[in-house]
Amino acid sequence: MIRLLYENIFKIADTDGCTPAEMADQYPKIPQFLENIHAQNQGFYSDEVLKNTKQQEEIMTFAKNAREKFTHIVLIGIGGSALGPFVLQDIFESEHTPQMRIIDNLDPYVISRMFENLPLSTTLFLVITKSGGTTETIAPYFLVLQELRANGLDPKHHIVAITDQNSGFLRSEVCKYGYASFPIPENVGGRFSVLTPVGLVPGALLGMDISSLLQGAEEMRSLFFSEDGKQNIPFQIATLQYLLFQKRKTQQVLYSYAQPLLRCGDWIRQLTAESTGKKWNNHGEKIYTGITPIVASGVTDHHSQNQLYMEGPNDKFIFFLTLLQTKQTPILTIPEKDTRIDFLQGKSIAEIFKSEQKACADALSENNRPHITLEFPNLSEKT
Repeated sequence: MIRLLYENIFKIADTDGCTPAEMADQYPKIPQFLENIHAQNQGFYSDEVLKNTKQQEEIMTFAKNAREKFTHIVLIGIGGSALGPFVLQDIFESEHTPQMRIIDNLDPYVISRMFENLPLSTTLFLVITKSGGTTETIAPYFLVLQELRANGLDPKHHIVAITDQNSGFLRSEVCKYGYASFPIPENVGGRFSVLTPVGLVPGALLGMDISSLLQGAEEMRSLFFSEDGKQNIPFQIATLQYLLFQKRKTQQVLYSYAQPLLRCGDWIRQLTAESTGKKWNNHGEKIYTGITPIVASGVTDHHSQNQLYMEGPNDKFIFFLTLLQTKQTPILTIPEKDTRIDFLQGKSIAEIFKSEQKACADALSENNRPHITLEFPNLSEKT
């Protein structure tokens, strides 16, 4: 199970010695908050998304057939149409899966290399846009059309559209050219869409067990809507963020201590920025509020950002993302005794890496900088 770990947070957040779990459990408004969340009619956690077995079977059948025909995948999307798939790619792509290239920027340098060393005859293009008319997605789509036709290939056999079921430019292209397509439910916002075909189709193409992914999402939904504060990890995190925001901790550092989770930081960055950055409150008053998310990589950024976090403005909330089960690494053997590096003798790279993360957390505590750790047991579809 995913665990939330905290150490020095209580004094800084003024929790009167209560842990976030105890504090959330005592909080009388959890049922009201949950009612307000349901009232927003967000569909990303609905049964239509999490328990759509018919769609799951269609996607798995499509992916199985596609993996037999295609060696490469090019995914064209931006924002929520790319950030979730980026995370899945970093974790699940291997030498045994089709190689995926994600185009999420109109930068001419990126676009100019879109077809570089790409075997077009065995390449599948996933075009993903909720609205169906996102400029940054539709412009590269037309380049794909041009390139396929110039090489005598039928776009219908190489393009898959993932978009709104009923409207938008891309949906009209599906009707015109007969592309295979998968729908994004109307009440699922783009940044929340990874559990729809936006994430399930590329995930299945990478050999993921998408039913296990959705099972894990169901379990987290149960925690998310628990009125028991000791169980509700999202509510604990939100409570801490709120209390620290009142203490002018307006920046959130997403510090990934597992390379495959680095993109997870990028993804949470979008969710945090777009969900909290607001000009107006619910009463129509101008408030200009929001949490500024920052992405950092452990241990790389020990040598680029840490000094700022330790000694700079005390306006940051450090959010470590860690992995309990890591890759096994060899034990170091130091051939000659040297007191300057003897501490490395008999240690594995994994041990050194974990020690550096603990040292970073300890140093933050010593400098009165608030931090929590979200620990993943492993990198599986379910977790």
